[in-house]
Amino acid sequence: MKKILNSLFISIGVLAVAQEEAIMEVKAQVIKPLKVEVTKNIDFGKVVAGSFSRVDGEFKVTGEPGEKYIAYIKELGENSGEGTIEMVNSADSSIKFPVRAWTDLFNFIPTINSKTGYNYHTVGVDLAVPTTQTPGSYTSKLTMIVRYE
Repeated sequence: MKKILNSLFISIGVLAVAQEEAIMEVKAQVIKPLKVEVTKNIDFGKVVAGSFSRVDGEFKVTGEPGEKYIAYIKELGENSGEGTIEMVNSADSSIKFPVRAWTDLFNFIPTINSKTGYNYHTVGVDLAVPTTQTPGSYTSKLTMIVRYE
């Protein structure tokens, strides 16, 4: 009986120290955050009712050189390079007229310039003022959204 107990304790001791382990490595590469800023606003100045004009604006995107990113104009939608926005009368927001807006960002994923660390993107508006449009100051907004791919 003593022999069986000794064998049992030896077996339990072997089982208690028999284990396996693996070490997982945890890594992270921290990169610069994306930053977007307006470098040129769109300002038509004074325009005559019934006239047409096209003006470009510009956004600058700064980030980690060589990294791809998604950029789009919120008012046009993530999957659209052009669309319609409304110009709203500053004195009476019920008075509006539509204009065409477009961007150079449609159907491509830009990469932050590896030498400068930034890119410029053009956004334009085609302003066709209706002949019957109420005189006054009109405004609208274009918002660029950026994120890493």
